[in-house]
Amino acid sequence: MELNKVEEEMKKIVEALDKNTRLEAVVEDPGGVRVILSKGTHSDRADLSRELIEDFVEKGGSVHELKKALGKVISKLNRMSQKRR
Repeated sequence: MELNKVEEEMKKIVEALDKNTRLEAVVEDPGGVRVILSKGTHSDRADLSRELIEDFVEKGGSVHELKKALGKVISKLNRMSQKRR
């Protein structure tokens, strides 16, 4: 699994989901991959399993589960960045 290739694909998915959210880093962990996203002054992470990443990158698997996991983090960042009333 090439980390550069994973990072490029994650960047495309994040930009497609929300143009204001930035992909800060993709870090390989023993259990899988940690994707760190930020929006404004807030940041959060998604922990993705190695099987999910390998299925997506190497076998051209479904992007649906990745979008779902990253979408949850983006949604949380959007809520955190909203101004309070």
